[in-house]
Amino acid sequence: MRHLPTIIAVLAALAAPAAHAATGRGEGQQACDTALANYRQAGQLIEQNAGVVDADAQVATLRQSYLTTLYMSQLMAMNVLQWYSCDLPKPLLAKVPELNMSAFVLKEQPGQAQAAAAAQSEAKLKRNRSRVLDSLREVGSINALPAACAGSSSFAAADMRSLYDFLYQAGYGTSDVDYFRQQYERVFDEQLKVSRATIRASGFESVCGRDMVAETRKAFDKIEQIKSYFR
Repeated sequence: MRHLPTIIAVLAALAAPAAHAATGRGEGQQACDTALANYRQAGQLIEQNAGVVDADAQVATLRQSYLTTLYMSQLMAMNVLQWYSCDLPKPLLAKVPELNMSAFVLKEQPGQAQAAAAAQSEAKLKRNRSRVLDSLREVGSINALPAACAGSSSFAAADMRSLYDFLYQAGYGTSDVDYFRQQYERVFDEQLKVSRATIRASGFESVCGRDMVAETRKAFDKIEQIKSYFR
């Protein structure tokens, strides 16, 4: 229900874009530019909200009203564009999805939506667990080389702590996060030994002379990929 004030406020303000477009009636190109900007803004908001699934029926109904009003705002902007013989945008009006109210049975079973949301979240955590593990092992292997060259076994420790905190917030329990940490450290430590042995055998410059910033960036990008599994 925390979304209600935001959606209501936006609904109340939606009449403004079309009214603003109409004030440019005697200004030709300015009216075209204003109406086109309003049309595109409404289209972007439709795209952002059309795929959102709300667990609460009242919020879902408000969002549907929001989408319908955005669509009407586009229609009003289109009327202004046609009135001034402006170039029409392509593609034309977006299709507003219909709300399936049969998906909501909150009055009969108040806990069903919450239970369904919890089940979906749990399934997502299980589905991503192996992906997280594989990615963490890659991060450990990547981080080992710049760590060996920097002479620090605590290399990227802050980034990893931040990632573990994120995984807690995503829904994993202490045992899972501890296991993730162990797997990362195991691969990191093993590869760190290999990298240090290679430095001793081949020399610091031959091993560490490459772009270590790029190597570090690879690991950072992989961490961001892990986070993207839950967005």
